[in-house]
Amino acid sequence: MTADSPNGEPMADVPVAIPTEAPSAVSPAPPGPARGRLLAWIGAAGVAAAAIVVGIVLLVGERSAGLDAAAAYVPADSFFYLEAQLDLPDGQRATLRGLLEKFPAVEADDLLGPALADTIDEALATSSTPFTYSDDIAPWFTGRVAVSVNAIPDVATTGTFSVPPMVFLFGSRDAAAAGEAVDSIRESLASSGATFSSTDRDGVKLWTAETPAGGVGTGPTTVEIAVTADQVILGLNGGGAKALDVHAGKADALSGDGDLAQLIERLPKARVAAMVANTRALLEMGVYPSPLPSAIAAAFAAAPDAGAASLSFEADAIRMDLVSGPMPDGAPNRALSSDLAAEVPGDALVFFEAPAFGDTIGQSVQSLKASVGADPTTAAMLEQLAQVESALGVKLEDYFDWAGGLAVAAGRDGEEAWGGVLLEVNDAAGAAQRVGQLDSFVALASADATSGISITHPTASGVTFTSVRVAVPTEAGLPVGDVVLEYALADDRLLLGVGDGFIGRVLGLARGDSLATSDTYGRALAALGGDATHGLIFVDLGGTRTWVESILPPEEKAAYDQEVGPNLAPLDYLAMGSRVDGDFVLSTLLLKLR
Repeated sequence: MTADSPNGEPMADVPVAIPTEAPSAVSPAPPGPARGRLLAWIGAAGVAAAAIVVGIVLLVGERSAGLDAAAAYVPADSFFYLEAQLDLPDGQRATLRGLLEKFPAVEADDLLGPALADTIDEALATSSTPFTYSDDIAPWFTGRVAVSVNAIPDVATTGTFSVPPMVFLFGSRDAAAAGEAVDSIRESLASSGATFSSTDRDGVKLWTAETPAGGVGTGPTTVEIAVTADQVILGLNGGGAKALDVHAGKADALSGDGDLAQLIERLPKARVAAMVANTRALLEMGVYPSPLPSAIAAAFAAAPDAGAASLSFEADAIRMDLVSGPMPDGAPNRALSSDLAAEVPGDALVFFEAPAFGDTIGQSVQSLKASVGADPTTAAMLEQLAQVESALGVKLEDYFDWAGGLAVAAGRDGEEAWGGVLLEVNDAAGAAQRVGQLDSFVALASADATSGISITHPTASGVTFTSVRVAVPTEAGLPVGDVVLEYALADDRLLLGVGDGFIGRVLGLARGDSLATSDTYGRALAALGGDATHGLIFVDLGGTRTWVESILPPEEKAAYDQEVGPNLAPLDYLAMGSRVDGDFVLSTLLLKLR
């Protein structure tokens, strides 16, 4: 049996050191201890994988652009695949150490030094596992681990959860040492009463055992163990056997998927982990009637088949990249643009932008209504929605058909917080109609003298707008005073503000004082690769910390300065931007450190 190595050359298997005198089955002892130890072993594999992938995800190395060799064992139609690389070259080690040393509460040596193995051993020990990382895994483990979930549990139809076919793959540099370790673990479990049987699959011995019903999921679970030239395989419910079949060429492998390769090549080469998800299968996992409602069918048709993501580290940032596509023919995938950041005050601490809000919200509402109507248990809600639409005089999916892009911003002016929404107006008549409906609703609410609602119409920069003040009774015990909501229709913008400072500041804003001219925002855009054309999120973490520190009660400041502040000081900003690249949508999330 052969498989492709990461460089594309054939790679032959190495004989596995499995004792030939071992019986093909071991008679069971009383089930209690066996079940407990076998389940503990399964749990330990999960602990090991989770600890490696999540707990010590801070280990990253330089790699090729493609997926790891483990992907040659994964079926091309896998629902979910995750791989992580834990071997750490000296250059990456120095980069990571620099990041960790920015935080006084973090001991870099605990994550990068010998103490790391001790941490993993302690995690495994809590699961009562019959092995340790230092003695049984480290001698052969390459530092690469992967997991594939081959199918979706059909919980919606069956009403119960059973473990889907899945496989954990641990990279091996020494097949003989790996075989000895696996045999030792298996024999330890067998001596406690676990029942194992073995079969030969293309020259590889596959050991299987079954846990009782209710042990993992609601039904019995088959556990599979195998050792190949470059992997230690732990499979559940056929995942291990499938991995060997894929590796033997009996089924298409994820590593040979050309469309997937286009996604992976758009991810950073230096990364700690990569993930692939079958987005179409995720969309279709709900229960829908046949034929599909047109809105749901349209959503499915416009969705890409797959998405990929990666986690990586830079000298001063933690980075996650996501890629989806290629988009189906006819799917909306145009690059959009917006300059709403130029209309937001420069001291904004939070900024969110959606360039196609009007279209997106309409499509979302349409799909939601189709889903509600397709489910007999919720279909009656459509009648209630119809009554609401009758009162509004428009269908809900068309309520924002006049709008283009949307921006949400929040910040502070001294000790006072402000926030609001800006909406681009593409249809002035449609926007005016919505504002007229809002005027009527507010007037009706304020007509009751006991409502505590008062309405004024101040003017700012030549624009008259509506300010609604809601008196909050002191007995309500709320930590705020009166609530003020404001709205204005100004040329091609609709402004909605919380508090009495947002609209006035926006209307009177000089372009040079906007968020678009802010140094922090500008650095964030540059780090994301330029203007985001498919949406943007920006949070000024340093500015938020400064504001919080300015309003801390004096009695809390000493403890903050000693325990909290130094570990928040390295935080600069959090930003996420999406943009179009041909038939693909690329998104980048950055946690920037000072």
